[in-house]
Amino acid sequence: MASPAMDGFHSFLDEQLELLDKAREAEIKLSNEDIAQASPKALSGRGLAVLNLCVSRFYTGLGGKTVVELSPDSSLAPGGMPAHGLRTGDIVRIEEQLSASAKKLQVKEAQAGGLTGVVVRSATQKLAVALETDKSHLSVDTTKRIWVVKVANDAPFKRLVTQLLKASRAIYSHAPEVSADDANCRLG
Repeated sequence: MASPAMDGFHSFLDEQLELLDKAREAEIKLSNEDIAQASPKALSGRGLAVLNLCVSRFYTGLGGKTVVELSPDSSLAPGGMPAHGLRTGDIVRIEEQLSASAKKLQVKEAQAGGLTGVVVRSATQKLAVALETDKSHLSVDTTKRIWVVKVANDAPFKRLVTQLLKASRAIYSHAPEVSADDANCRLG
């Protein structure tokens, strides 16, 4: 039979996991609402997006991930990449760039068909993104202009959940020999 202190830790950990899940969902919802409500130009002005990009090349990166290298469309931007706030490690979504006169159905289809990846290199002339999907399953037309937008990063939430579960397993696997003070020390 578990001690009352251990029952308290069970409920504490369950509550923390539930709160983390709610926080992750709220951040993703807020990010998606920002993207849906603001125009690509407004997002670009805030540093959350880069417009008028073309696919320069594909290559295989570390771990066999497909990396797509994007550069500014030379017909529109003779300089380098426009100013943006995308950094290495940011989670981004790559979508086909539609004209301002695109119908709502076309916009929804483009949003549903986008790719998600992680920025692996951000330079003045190019942006490299490691895709979560294989190159053979690309849902974006790479011959057209595309845009990249920063989305919510749920990696910290995943790490926190993993660490909480590891801590709970460590405490509960040694439950008979772990005192309440020891468990308190391990969980902070």
